[in-house]
Amino acid sequence: MKKSDAYPDRSSYLSKEDVMSAPKVGTIAGVSHKVFEDDDGEKRKPVVSFKEEELKPMVYNVTNWDNTELLYGDDSDMWIGKKIEIYFDPTVMNKGKRVGGVRVRKPAETQKDSAPAELWNWAQCVKECEKAGIPVEALKQYYAETLKRTNYKASTDTAIVKKFIADTLDGKEEPIK
Repeated sequence: MKKSDAYPDRSSYLSKEDVMSAPKVGTIAGVSHKVFEDDDGEKRKPVVSFKEEELKPMVYNVTNWDNTELLYGDDSDMWIGKKIEIYFDPTVMNKGKRVGGVRVRKPAETQKDSAPAELWNWAQCVKECEKAGIPVEALKQYYAETLKRTNYKASTDTAIVKKFIADTLDGKEEPIK
């Protein structure tokens, strides 16, 4: 018996157990916020609900927000009516331990019509920042202070760096000089 079978009412939110056997495609119905209690106290987190009744609402983390933003724009109101594939990623880490988790991406049936997203390695990120007039120190500072980390992973961070460059050029981010 699986934990999800033993405790069927354990969570009213989508979890990795819900998508371990197969990815699910959902149509975004809305994005709201909810306050959750954890070891560090109360935290306000975004929750994405779906039109499909069989899909529970999903508490969104930063990575899933960034992935959805890359697909459908930075205004979550514009995500409503858009489809997202929800899948289990066994490489997700939590507190330095590989635990697996839920990730989102463009649904497979719509991926055929578009080219895969270009991923940048760290050297490409530095080059793109320099082309935009942003010193590499500003990018490093953004990682250290805003993202609270120093490692770079192309599969998730290319979108973050692209957004950092765009926000800096739009005046939303202040690069160091």
